[in-house]
Amino acid sequence: AEAEVTGGLSPRIAPMGELRDLGALLQRAGMALPVADSQPLTVEYTDAWALMHDLREMGEGNALEARLRRPTRRAVLQRATELYAAHFTAPSGRITATFDMIFLAGWAPDESQQKPLRPGSAQQRDQNFRAAISARTHVRGTPMQATQPETAQPEHGPADHPKVKRPKVGVLLANLGTPDGYDYWSMRRYLSEFLSDRRVIDYSPWKWQPLLQTVILTKRPFTSGAAYKSIWNEAENESPLATITKAQTAKIKAALQARYGADVMVDYAMRYGNPSTRSKVEAMVAAGCQKILFFPLYPQYAGATTATANDAFFAALAKEKWQPAARTVAPYFDRPDYIDALAQSVERAYAAKDKKPDLLVCSYHGLPQRYLMEGDPYHCQCQKTTRLLKERLGWADSEIMTTFQSQFGPEEWLQPYTVEEVARQAKAGNKSIAVCAPAFSSDCIETLEEINEEIKESFEEAGGEDFTYIPCLNDDDAHIDALTTIISENLAGWV
Repeated sequence: AEAEVTGGLSPRIAPMGELRDLGALLQRAGMALPVADSQPLTVEYTDAWALMHDLREMGEGNALEARLRRPTRRAVLQRATELYAAHFTAPSGRITATFDMIFLAGWAPDESQQKPLRPGSAQQRDQNFRAAISARTHVRGTPMQATQPETAQPEHGPADHPKVKRPKVGVLLANLGTPDGYDYWSMRRYLSEFLSDRRVIDYSPWKWQPLLQTVILTKRPFTSGAAYKSIWNEAENESPLATITKAQTAKIKAALQARYGADVMVDYAMRYGNPSTRSKVEAMVAAGCQKILFFPLYPQYAGATTATANDAFFAALAKEKWQPAARTVAPYFDRPDYIDALAQSVERAYAAKDKKPDLLVCSYHGLPQRYLMEGDPYHCQCQKTTRLLKERLGWADSEIMTTFQSQFGPEEWLQPYTVEEVARQAKAGNKSIAVCAPAFSSDCIETLEEINEEIKESFEEAGGEDFTYIPCLNDDDAHIDALTTIISENLAGWV
């Protein structure tokens, strides 16, 4: 109507909400077992004016507040009533409107309520109980098997049909990656793959690759190799990121298989280096996974992390003749269980101190400022994580701040820069600080070497006296519980 009468459209808010989002409100309110349901209800009105009166009574004032600031023309409203009547008139001559009646229900746990055990802590597996029940109730004369065979002939297939793998569900955890060693050629292979990713460095390849291959990869493998050597896990001959990711995977696997049985296959892959995403997807398909949940272990979304991990996953699927069904896990930067795990790690670190540090610096991996301007939500999600952590800890704004680290190249990156800000804080009188890295699910070169060595050195050279690095969540029980819960929610309908 507005387009016909005035030739344009004024901004308005559509009174819509997704059922899933409304149900999530219950979780944000601390309710457990949230249930959201809807039922359509069709109502008849004498005319559109009566419908608009009802909408206003329902509280749809926001749609009116967001309208054009000058009064809507009478002709527009008149034309709207004509158009609505032409499309939504019942046989009775009255107009109809259909509403979704939303029903939300939840359970608020009480402190006296018995708490469930932590996933993976059970002494017996559910699968064993099922086998025991089956042993008591199996039909006489039939062979009894506790588990199904790995491969079997299709029930209605010909005798010469190839055997088919028992259907499984795969959960593939993904992290950034790690070099195979800290020697020159291992570092060069890893850095070449990493810095050639257009999601990471989006310069034109014909400009970037000559510089990368002839200049950067001539020198940088030496400096990066020395940094990796200073934190290398010599006992396992691997980087700490690889060691920690293996530990996370083992705990998540134990928790999920205790809950769902052995037909849920859990593994990990790296976006750069080994084990590659493609090799792990191939292994899962070969093992019979007909559904794969892909989980990039980045709490905050960024094109250079989450998106490129998903790119590698979908590229691997594109190579498969029999493609499994696939899901990817959304960022979890504002989930209460993740925020609570972060808060617990801060509280433990502070409890071990004789005196509370003057400031907590939440240092996130940086991105070029241009990426924010082009629509990457990473900066906003980092800010929200810090704000929610502050609220969970019950702190004042002056006790916590957000910074960004790991700048690379000539462009301006997200600010303030951690390495500069900690020095500024020391000079301003904050002689005792703690630094955590909420964007990293595992400790790695950026935390163990850059934060705990370079950034610490910057702070102390500027007059800082007490520097505390708070480790990443790694395989902490609260972190594993949060990740396992996220996975279970995303497996809904599959297991």
